[in-house]
Amino acid sequence: MKTKKNKILLKRMVFGSGLGLVAGLLCFAGFSSQPNIPTEYAQYQVWSWSNVWLWRTLLNRLVLGSMVAIAGFITVHPLLGFKISAWMRGAKIGFLISLPMAVSSLMNSNPEMAKSGFWMVLIAGTIIGLIIDVIITKFSGEGEELCV
Repeated sequence: MKTKKNKILLKRMVFGSGLGLVAGLLCFAGFSSQPNIPTEYAQYQVWSWSNVWLWRTLLNRLVLGSMVAIAGFITVHPLLGFKISAWMRGAKIGFLISLPMAVSSLMNSNPEMAKSGFWMVLIAGTIIGLIIDVIITKFSGEGEELCV
């Protein structure tokens, strides 16, 4: 029985990490196709393995997917005791994991771009976390069935 539970957890981790990477590629594709980016930032829109923004986006979304997968163990709020649904858990983790990347967007010298970048990163991360958790919970389960 122990190996079946290990396979369930492994399935959740693989799905979460894979969906996180796909989300990272989609997020970067969305960023790189923005036509209204000032010319001094156009260099960061290039699809290149040496592009730090590509790596930043990919790694952030990979960590987001992995953390959502690990958080599948939590089905009851530890302090308040109410049941946490998959969409709520995923949205919260997506928000928290995206927060550092969103705050780094505020370092932009253009205040309008800084504000819009902050909110786009935060909202996208929250939605991505929600979607990933709902999908992997549907296919892999959650809670005590993951315990080894």
